[in-house]
Amino acid sequence: MRRWTEAAHRLTGDKRGSITILFGLSSVILMALVGIAIDSSRGHNVKFKVQEALDAAALAAAQHFDKDWPTPEMFQQTGEAYFNAYLNRLHIGDVTASNIQILPDFSESSVTASAKIRVNTYFGFASNDIQSFLFEPTSKVIYKPKKIEISLVLDITGSMCDVPPAFVSDECSSGAKINALKAAAIDLVDVLKATAPSDNAIKIALVPYAAAVNTGSFANAVSGGASTDGCVVERSGAHVYDDASPSWGGYFGVGNVATDPAYSCPTATVLPLTDIYQQSKVDEIKQRINALKGFGGTAGHLGVAWGFYTLSPNWGSIWPYDSRPRSYDPEKTIKTIVLMTDGMFNVSYDTAAENKWPNVNAENSTIAGTSGFQALKICEEARKSGREIRIYAVGFQTTLAAEELLKECAGADNFFTADTAAELSEAFRTIAESLTSMRVSG
Repeated sequence: MRRWTEAAHRLTGDKRGSITILFGLSSVILMALVGIAIDSSRGHNVKFKVQEALDAAALAAAQHFDKDWPTPEMFQQTGEAYFNAYLNRLHIGDVTASNIQILPDFSESSVTASAKIRVNTYFGFASNDIQSFLFEPTSKVIYKPKKIEISLVLDITGSMCDVPPAFVSDECSSGAKINALKAAAIDLVDVLKATAPSDNAIKIALVPYAAAVNTGSFANAVSGGASTDGCVVERSGAHVYDDASPSWGGYFGVGNVATDPAYSCPTATVLPLTDIYQQSKVDEIKQRINALKGFGGTAGHLGVAWGFYTLSPNWGSIWPYDSRPRSYDPEKTIKTIVLMTDGMFNVSYDTAAENKWPNVNAENSTIAGTSGFQALKICEEARKSGREIRIYAVGFQTTLAAEELLKECAGADNFFTADTAAELSEAFRTIAESLTSMRVSG
């Protein structure tokens, strides 16, 4: 009897087998927990990356709003292709996407992207045989891009040369100042080109000015055939400062050295708005910039005026079809004049002005008829409500009096001063970056 009692006691007291069983069960549970954790973590990571791909696809598709006549099919094709390409670059295994929808809302300029995503699990056996996760992410992008029309109004007067030329035949094509201007203007073009998403999104006009503005092939149309050298000066009458077309506001005057000793006609001509989406057009603009030559006085008001005209929808009948400015609508088009000068405006042809160059009062912008006085009137008209042309003014090694004039023309917030070539390029680049930012953000 004692032996049976001892044997029973030994059996009931031996816990080695139960520990083995408990360890086995714990291992299974631990493996299940680890598997669930791994699959959950992977699922979370996949969700993040898929959402990132969907956001990028929506934004890529939304850029079709930049085009004049986008269709729903264009959004779908672009967004779906971008989404699939993005997923392929991420190299995520065991993931399938279906029912990819890229839907534009034309009323609010938004795109909603969605997809059904299935992610296969690695440890489905450990979580009630769940073989995959299914989720349906969405992304919405509101994209209200604006068109940009920018007129570069560039000072090519004699003071831009190292030594101001005495004769038109001696106009300079190089020098510290004019070389700095060319580099800065080309830099601005490059910054804008890098952000031009489609045809007609960004257009640039060039208005070189000195003692007059050379309108080139448009001279007959704007002067009524009076111009013999391509150049024009201001017009008289009620529309001296506004943007009425020549057929409505009157033809522009012409100058000659017999009656106006300060008169000269620069060789560089006005280039109306040019689409920079095509590289060939960018090359044309750059070639014109690189060909700029300096000579003559500073009829700054004429530069501002022709910057105004290149942006005015009232001038649609003058400019070629592809260069016609859009309607005044700040919600859809950013119209901008970038005015650069290295000195005080001092040459005008208004018959009411009694203090013409070289009289010292020619630089007094408070005197009616002077170039500065007229420039400020034109700036005021361009910035008026309904037009709201944004003006940036850059003073390059200018006097304090010239800086005050430019500030009044553009507004203090849009005025830049530069004393070196590097500072001039930085000012132009800042302006370009500001415009590209406003183009999308409003």
